Amino acid sequence: MTSVATSLVVPALAQDTLKITVTGTRSERPAETFPGSIEVMESDEINSKNTADTIDILDDFTGVSFENIYSSKSGYKGNYNAGKINIRGVDGNRILMMIDGIRLPESYIYGDYYVLGRAKYINFDTIKAVEVFKGPASSLYGSDALGGLVYFRSLEPGDFLDDDKDNSINVPFSYDSSNDGFKESIKIASNLSDNLSSLFIFTREDSSEYKVKTDSKYLDDFTNEGNNFFANLEYKINDNSKVNLIGDFVKRDVNSTMADGNLDVLSYTSHSTNSKTESSRLNLVYNYNNEEDSNFLDKAKVSIFSQYQRIDDNYDRNYLAYNFMTRSYSRAIKDQDYYLKNTSYGADIQLNSTVNAANKDHKLTYGIDYSSFDTLRLQTTIESIAGTTEVAKYNPDTVTQRLGIYIQDEFSSGNFDFIAGVRYDSYDLDASSDAIFQASGNGEQVAADHSSNAVSPSLTATYNWSTGLSSYIKYAKGFRSPSFQNINSSRNPGYYTTKSNPDLKAERSDTYEVGLKRNTKKQNLATSV
Repeated sequence: MTSVATSLVVPALAQDTLKITVTGTRSERPAETFPGSIEVMESDEINSKNTADTIDILDDFTGVSFENIYSSKSGYKGNYNAGKINIRGVDGNRILMMIDGIRLPESYIYGDYYVLGRAKYINFDTIKAVEVFKGPASSLYGSDALGGLVYFRSLEPGDFLDDDKDNSINVPFSYDSSNDGFKESIKIASNLSDNLSSLFIFTREDSSEYKVKTDSKYLDDFTNEGNNFFANLEYKINDNSKVNLIGDFVKRDVNSTMADGNLDVLSYTSHSTNSKTESSRLNLVYNYNNEEDSNFLDKAKVSIFSQYQRIDDNYDRNYLAYNFMTRSYSRAIKDQDYYLKNTSYGADIQLNSTVNAANKDHKLTYGIDYSSFDTLRLQTTIESIAGTTEVAKYNPDTVTQRLGIYIQDEFSSGNFDFIAGVRYDSYDLDASSDAIFQASGNGEQVAADHSSNAVSPSLTATYNWSTGLSSYIKYAKGFRSPSFQNINSSRNPGYYTTKSNPDLKAERSDTYEVGLKRNTKKQNLATSV
């Protein structure tokens, strides 16, 4: 698979502050100097958008779109603000999403109109920067970064405090007239002692349906509420090292009642939905930074995390159902209580060293990461008139484990700069058949397991024509293992059948990119093919 994309970015004026990327090489560097397609949006820009929706945040990124799937197709509604991110034509779970180096669970995607997950777990009032890496990033980040990476960086106490300020209180407030959206936050940062500092953020969200120009009988009644809490405690061990303990807790509740005009089209007498999102993350991070010439180890980062995410997507429908056997309609009332739950944990060790070989300095970035995700999707349907209750698992309970080992070398020779990297990934999917799964259309079929591995190299060569003017050529291999949704599924009783494909192989791609960059005090230009 080969992907080709073009983009051109020419800001009219230079930025007041230098934008920093940490995703391109897993170390800090000015975004404008990275030989590839990366865009960074920092907190000032995020806050200026006055929104809690991912679709509004990603709207300004070149070559990036966000499909907010929330339609009444077939009477089902996709989960609000949980749509599919598209980067240069590649979307869904082929785009990796991470926060502070932790991968977010895969989205649950069914067809073109039903999506759960990922974008719902982010509170933008706690985000320092959003980075979009366009193109395969598997040589550093592994599976799912087939088409790109969306990376979120959280705020720290130091973003509000300095040598002259021991305390900071910010109370941002915003209102969106298009949907009567209110967002209020309180952000409190403090130096608790010479070595200990803290940041606490609480955010409240409220909004209603968008005020589109149509007859009121077509406007669904819609409410969105959120209460989100974030804490970052930082302990400075010495001048070269520190420890951060981060807690991030998101709760959102979305309710929608279908308008009369929309009910008529679908032969409904009533239709309401309720979606509840709960996300919690604990992350302990140790950072070491000492780039003195006498040290072999320049930087080190060790991170361990635990996550829990759950989305309840519930539907109450009163409608006329068609019986193919009797060729007649009958009244039906369905109460559908579904949920998707992910429990995960993992660790990441990243090291940076500078070594001299063949009279050249080589900046090495290397490390290992591991994660385990336990996924459960349970669906309960109550037929009130028929007096029946069905509990189903159309996907078996699944534990997905990922292990990656990577190394990257950055060095220069004359006017050339080189970045060479390679990563090895081991992927193991362990699915468990139980009575509910087998009764959901599978009979005696046993849920299939899957294992795969991949080697993902990348190589970039940059030629510096003059100060601020460079061109580059890049090759990168992408990799994505099949998810629990792809490997195992079961027959869905009704008018269609969904079949498993346990023999799926991992997806791979080869991408070639040629680019030109020019950076001056007044203008930045970047173009790539």
